[in-house]
Amino acid sequence: MSRILYGQPVAEAITSKAAEMAANLRARGIVPALALIRVGTGGGAAGAEYERLAVEACAAANVEAYCAYMPDATRLESNLDNINRDPSIHGAVFLRPLTDGDAEDLLRRKLDRFKDVNGVSLSSLAAIFVGHGEAFMPCPAKAAMELLDYYGVELSGKRVAIIGRSLTVGKPLGMLMLERDATVTLCHADDNVTDICSASDVIVCGMPDVLSRDCFRAGQTLLDLGDNITGKGNLSATDLDTASSLGVNVAPHDSGVPVVSHAVLALHTVQAAALQNGLM
Repeated sequence: MSRILYGQPVAEAITSKAAEMAANLRARGIVPALALIRVGTGGGAAGAEYERLAVEACAAANVEAYCAYMPDATRLESNLDNINRDPSIHGAVFLRPLTDGDAEDLLRRKLDRFKDVNGVSLSSLAAIFVGHGEAFMPCPAKAAMELLDYYGVELSGKRVAIIGRSLTVGKPLGMLMLERDATVTLCHADDNVTDICSASDVIVCGMPDVLSRDCFRAGQTLLDLGDNITGKGNLSATDLDTASSLGVNVAPHDSGVPVVSHAVLALHTVQAAALQNGLM
């Protein structure tokens, strides 16, 4: 019998933890605060919706969220310097994609990793990949792990196929799973994903149009990391229904990992506030 791995109860548990931590900080006069900055188009309608959901998640977790807009990236460096120096801002997220590759590189180089609550900076990624621990994971990757833990999905000794190698999900999630003693295969569209997935216990899909019925077998866990902001997931409803009918435990894109990701962002902001004040 397959299960649907819903993100909402996971998000609620994380939000409750964040709210309790935030209340303790506020009692000390520390108000956890997140800056959400849109540069240029800021991801368009999807970026605006991400911003809205992030603000809602912060409100539920007793975190202040400040939204700002920059018409272009000409003052990005000075804004990053200001955020890094401002003790009242504990976390920052620049909605992406930014205006160009140079702006992306500047963000990765300049954002203080202790305020980088979405794990995009080079220093954060380096800490993640060496297992140092003094950095925040990208929220989608951390959310995937939180969901798996909540539903008791064992990783030690298991085979995991991750389809997609982004710095937001694929690569950092692979490192997190390796630390749990899983055997991880990072795939791209040109790989023989059918053979790889059919032999795997956990499948994480970050790319469209690559999975087929032959990828699935009973007892697997499938995480669809499609974009629930736009409503267009990587896997079609037919794909998910097929997987479920074959006994696969499914976390759908519209109610699984992405739902948890915003709660993780709020928790990271609270933890950043504690870290920056010597309380963690």
